[in-house]
Amino acid sequence: MNMKNFSIMAFIAIFNSLLFSEEIIPSESQIQVLRGKMSVSEGIQTTSASQTSDDSHGAVTYYKIPFNEGTFSFSWKVDQKQGVTLILDSKPNGKDTHICKVIMDGTVGKKTKQNVVTMMTYNGSTREKKTAQKKVEPLAFIAGQWNITSITVEGDKATVHINDNSFTMTSELFKRQIMKVGIGTGKGTIFTKDVIVNKMK
Repeated sequence: MNMKNFSIMAFIAIFNSLLFSEEIIPSESQIQVLRGKMSVSEGIQTTSASQTSDDSHGAVTYYKIPFNEGTFSFSWKVDQKQGVTLILDSKPNGKDTHICKVIMDGTVGKKTKQNVVTMMTYNGSTREKKTAQKKVEPLAFIAGQWNITSITVEGDKATVHINDNSFTMTSELFKRQIMKVGIGTGKGTIFTKDVIVNKMK
């Protein structure tokens, strides 16, 4: 399948999923920034990670809009070559728990790679067996370039679209209610815009 046909099919799939959805643009009260500083100008959110030594996780902006099925979409760019993480959180036992992480331009571990996308689900059992499954796909990113990104959760499947690329993972975890979605970076500055949740359930 050539790139043009793939882009058309991806657009049709997203368009069909949005026909029967509720579009939500996060309000100020639904946005929470951890370990960083945020400002907004002309629709672009600028978030910089704190430089203190105890902030190894970097800055994360959470959008607290619960949904069972739907699409979270946004555009992002960074000011230097670095990983950007998309996080889905649930709250199955009254405690915030990661369902899935999508690391754009990076992997987890001591031998971190660039120019890849990593999707992981978490079973949350123990530190040693935290990662339930992981897949790594090649994809190059350029500092200063906007990347159109979305994640659609439907049933037991989550599909990530990044520009003209698509990545899918299946897990029973995706049937849980998504309580919030986070966008994080470990260093430098991340710029985001056009943040929308299209809620199907």
